[in-house]
Amino acid sequence: MDPRLRRSEDVLPLLNGDSSDVGTRLRAELHVRRTVTILTVHGEIDAYTRNRWRHILDDAVRTAEDYGRLVVDVGDARFIGCRPVLDLARTAQEGIARGVQVTVVDPEPSVLARVITITGLTEWLPVYTDAAQMLSEDPIRPRTCAPATPTVLTPRAS
Repeated sequence: MDPRLRRSEDVLPLLNGDSSDVGTRLRAELHVRRTVTILTVHGEIDAYTRNRWRHILDDAVRTAEDYGRLVVDVGDARFIGCRPVLDLARTAQEGIARGVQVTVVDPEPSVLARVITITGLTEWLPVYTDAAQMLSEDPIRPRTCAPATPTVLTPRAS
């Protein structure tokens, strides 16, 4: 099997300090394809599972660096709190610095899409309702809007 077409059932084992049920409340699968990395999230993304959520996102962005694109599918997430939405925005910002375009798929628009729209983040963290349509219509494109705060310092040219 082509190593670029791998699938990971357990994106992240339990971390030190996590209780045993955190892994059952929030699960994720990472699918690596030729041009995109897809993170599919299942369960609840809230204050209780936030540490795991952040590590899942960090791992997904690292994996997506080779492909330039990360799609976060939250269609199977039963709940997403506001703070985890901000973590997703942070991930998109870090993705820009690493050359990774982060896109969200939410089949039934929820608070996630509303928060991203209200805060004006849609230019660099787009939300789609259909993964297949998004993949066929939205080629990798350069950002039209940079994050408000730079994620990395770049040395000035002398």
